Amino acid sequence: MSRKQTTIHNGVQKSAALPAPTPTPDQPPKPIDLPMLDLYSDYLISSFGLTTATGMSAALDGAVGHDDVTRFLSERQYTNKDLWKLVKPTIRQIETEDGILAIDDTIEEKPYTQRERHYCLAL
Repeated sequence: MSRKQTTIHNGVQKSAALPAPTPTPDQPPKPIDLPMLDLYSDYLISSFGLTTATGMSAALDGAVGHDDVTRFLSERQYTNKDLWKLVKPTIRQIETEDGILAIDDTIEEKPYTQRERHYCLAL
C-alpha cells in the first residue's frame, strides 16, 4: 500500500505521496520485484513520449494496474547498489581483459526541448 500524507489548507484537502521509507540497519530493504522491474524498464525503453503508470497499464491492456506500478515505484528507494547487483552477473559473463563498459546517460539537446522537461529515473 502506498503511503500518503493528507493536509488541509484553507478548507481544501490535498493528498501527496510520501517518499519510500528508508530501511534502518536492522531492517533490510524490501526485495525488488524483478518481473515488475522487467515490465517497467521495457515500458520506459519502448516509449517515445511521456511515461506514466496509467500509460504503462494501458500499454499492457490492463494486465498490470496503474496502482500496482505506482506501488512498485514507491515501495523502496532504488540505489546504484541495487542496479549493480542486478547487472553484475551479466557483466561478469561477458567481460574480457581488453573490454570496457561505457554507460552514456547523455540527453541530446533539440531546438524545441525545454530544459525543465528532462527527467531521469535512477534505479
